[in-house]
Amino acid sequence: MPLEFIQANIQHGKAQSAFLCKRIIESQIKIALIQEPWVYHGAKGVFPMPGLCTRDLAVIKLAIGKGNTKREVAICSAYFPRNTESPPRELSDLIRYCEGIGLPLLVGCDSNSHHTMWGDKEVKPRGRMLLEFLTLSGMQIANRGSVPTYFTPERQSVIDLTLCSTELLSQDLKGRLIGIPSRYESEADFEVVLNRLNSAIVESFEANCPLKQRTSSSKTPWWNSHVESHRRKVRKLFNKAKRTKNPNHWEDYKSAQREYKKVIRDSIRDTWRASCEDIIQLPSAARLSKVLTKDPGAKFGAVSLPDGGFTSSAGKTLQHLISVHFPGSAGTVATEDDNSKLNWNEHIANRTTKATSAIWACRRAFGCTWGLRPRILHWMYTAIVRPVITYGAIVWWPGTRTDKARKQLDKVQRLACLGITSAMRTAPSRAIEVLTGLPPLHLVIEHEAMRSAYRLTGQYSLCYRTVWSLPFVPVQN
Repeated sequence: MPLEFIQANIQHGKAQSAFLCKRIIESQIKIALIQEPWVYHGAKGVFPMPGLCTRDLAVIKLAIGKGNTKREVAICSAYFPRNTESPPRELSDLIRYCEGIGLPLLVGCDSNSHHTMWGDKEVKPRGRMLLEFLTLSGMQIANRGSVPTYFTPERQSVIDLTLCSTELLSQDLKGRLIGIPSRYESEADFEVVLNRLNSAIVESFEANCPLKQRTSSSKTPWWNSHVESHRRKVRKLFNKAKRTKNPNHWEDYKSAQREYKKVIRDSIRDTWRASCEDIIQLPSAARLSKVLTKDPGAKFGAVSLPDGGFTSSAGKTLQHLISVHFPGSAGTVATEDDNSKLNWNEHIANRTTKATSAIWACRRAFGCTWGLRPRILHWMYTAIVRPVITYGAIVWWPGTRTDKARKQLDKVQRLACLGITSAMRTAPSRAIEVLTGLPPLHLVIEHEAMRSAYRLTGQYSLCYRTVWSLPFVPVQN
């Protein structure tokens, strides 16, 4: 016969105590775990076990079962005050005591702690502390469901917990598995286990993912009273023509239907224009641009010109947009002559400074005789540091042709090679580059620029003519 428990926090209320007594009598409940009870003249009507009970902790020991199945269980009712640590030290002592004598423990408590692990909607510091304590102590959370147990006008939360030792939880699981074959001697046994497993999976899914009816509160932006009136008019004419079967009435219906479609098109167009005109913030414009970019069919075919006409091609559309939004600007195409006048010294100095900082940030993880393995350091350099330098190489790679730029790049790579190989300071740079399999950085930059150029030729028509003079540099890393 199962032993039924009830757990309740009655908040020192007399009416709650009377209702609890009525519930215990009607449901034939054997044991009640009560937090914040109603006290009459200092007598709680229980017989605590000396040495284990405190003001907020009541413990009893029961013998459950008969004959060979008889066993002892410690049952505790606890309250965790908000202004104390969670859980209290007395509960830790009780758990250690029960573990020492091999006594299973069942705890019903008002934890005043919030965590999603027991069904609450938020996580607070007290909840984190309690969860860490339960993980270290081996106590299990035996709550079923996530029905709120604490109600206020502002919120509802789950703070009443049922905790038990692993032994009690495993015995409860063993009792639920009675009737499932432990050995599979026939196809019928496999069918029984398969049906139980399928039903358990389905029940778990339905319990954690309940069905919800989705209701959309969004309205069609272009639908208005004018469109609605035309719709009603078309519907009336259709019903009249269907009832009378008069050809004139059918003509009236078709004429009204054409007018109705025209009203819809005008309403959609006007709503779209108004929405575009109302965009005054950059985030909204960015979202619109993202939507139009992802949808190949949503492209501007033509825009209105000041003379009342429309643009006839995509190029004229872009030219008109540039002239309106950026007056006085003119589109230019970079040529080889323009590129020869560019000076990338400042950019290369900035890139090498950032790469050097990244190397020294990794320098804390290794030394000459200790730290990360050379293979890991090699990967960190090629995957983290070197991309910092080669970023956007298709634009600025001609700047690496000068001796000044190559010396700056060689200094960065020498630092990385010395860290990987732990070589002496007098070791030549080219020698340790060969040992590590790292080609000179200016060749890597040209290689990355060439790869980017070949990749982009399939999508765009590049006007940057100098790119095509890139030499072929085979780089393995």
